[in-house]
Amino acid sequence: MLSTATRVWAAYGAAFGVCFPVMAVGIRAAQGGYDGALAAVTGDPLIWIILSAPLFLGGFAALGGRKQDEVTGLNEGLEQTVADRTAELASALDEVEAARADQVALLAALEVGLVSFDRSGALSGARSEALGRVLRGSEKVGDIETLLGRYAGIADSTTRMVRELLWDDSFWSPFDETVAMLPSRFKVGDRSLEASFRPVTGEDGELSRVLVQVSDRTDTARAEAEQQSAKARIDRLSMAARSPAAFERFRRETEGLFDLCGDTAGPEHVRPLHTLKGISRIFAFHQVAADIHAIEDAIQDGERPSLSAVRARFSEQAADVADVLGLREAAKQVVVDRDSFRTLMAQVDCQTAERMRALTARPAADVLAHQAEAAGRLANQKDRCVEVAIHGDDLYEDEAELVDEALTHLLTNAVTHAASPDAVLRVDIGVSRAERLRVEVSDNGAGVDLRRLRSKAVAEGRWTAEQAAHASDNDVLQLIFAKGLSTRDAVGEAAGRGVGLAAARSSLQDKGGSLTVTSVRGQGTTFVLCGPVCVGSEAAA
Repeated sequence: MLSTATRVWAAYGAAFGVCFPVMAVGIRAAQGGYDGALAAVTGDPLIWIILSAPLFLGGFAALGGRKQDEVTGLNEGLEQTVADRTAELASALDEVEAARADQVALLAALEVGLVSFDRSGALSGARSEALGRVLRGSEKVGDIETLLGRYAGIADSTTRMVRELLWDDSFWSPFDETVAMLPSRFKVGDRSLEASFRPVTGEDGELSRVLVQVSDRTDTARAEAEQQSAKARIDRLSMAARSPAAFERFRRETEGLFDLCGDTAGPEHVRPLHTLKGISRIFAFHQVAADIHAIEDAIQDGERPSLSAVRARFSEQAADVADVLGLREAAKQVVVDRDSFRTLMAQVDCQTAERMRALTARPAADVLAHQAEAAGRLANQKDRCVEVAIHGDDLYEDEAELVDEALTHLLTNAVTHAASPDAVLRVDIGVSRAERLRVEVSDNGAGVDLRRLRSKAVAEGRWTAEQAAHASDNDVLQLIFAKGLSTRDAVGEAAGRGVGLAAARSSLQDKGGSLTVTSVRGQGTTFVLCGPVCVGSEAAA
């Protein structure tokens, strides 16, 4: 279908073409009259060609009109394309400007300080403005030793050693492992800061400078602490809900141990404090355990720290558990004071005492479930896999109290010393009763390293080299119960002070029980806890 412009062009061409035949016929008429004009039209071929001029000129004009339409369409398309591209470019420029504004705002809001130091330790003059906000007064500090010493409390000698090692070609350690010797997190006032170090290399690929980035992590650290606190609270509630009786026993024992230590702690309280730390960890009182660990460190440094803060924290958290779970309103249970119950047992004959005592019997797997769960949780923290199986006779309430502290230390020792990253440590706890209560704790770990125990005994002056050479394997094995002797080189929160197994044996011996050990290198270790068959009936007798 022809467009309007094409039809107009065709009409113009045809109209112009009509002029030619009209003029030709007119000329013939002027020369020969009507007859001459008629003769020319009917007999002159040239006239016929002239008469067709409107058709041809109209056609050519129509083609020109079509070309004009195409040109117009191209112009209109080009104009639209230019308009679209202009709009897109304007939009892109707006987005870039908005992104730039956001970036400027973000950088202005970040509390990140940047500075670098060279081989000599001199700090660069170019520093971010945020450095002055994060470390107030740092613009006057000229070297990295002073900067880290003043704000992070790192000894100048430590920073200097790390700096020298970074530029020591003979030192093989990678950059990240070398700077890891510098503490990365520290506090300035009430703010929590974090420092990170990045290498800056020259064109030759050698270390040129070290970039130091100091970030304010106060809000992040606070959020992390609140999250950990909430998780620990859930863990405490979960443990107590699964074993209310064990929780109440733990609460009584903990208060008793605090009473035993008094207001301040000294070397004479190492054992009860170690026990406090172990049982607190079992029932997910993690911060209490961490506080006690810090107190142990202070005692080791010759101090006598106060226990009032950690005791207040424990009391607050224990009361929270009791209130949430309603342990003080156990409507389905008859609540009897433990001391009154024992006093009554001591006043009746043995047969009656035994019947009363039987009321407290519960399956060993239920009574010691908290121990198995705590061992699994400690193993997860150390990236180990531990499975604890509990079976055998029922346990009475007084028997549970008898073995609970010792089991805490034994399972902690198993996870810390016997578990390995590439194998599942299986711990079997079997409860039996003949003439005496017997609890056997066996694991399939690597066993006790007697050679290392001999070396430790000599190194610490407990034995001479000659005594160690002539000591029997059983004599060496008994060293694991020696107070202050540990096969670990470093002290951790769970082990390393050489107190746990000594405390485990003492806790049983103090109550008339015993603890023995056998071990085969490469096959595992077995501890046997023994106690009186009937604490109540013996008291009655």
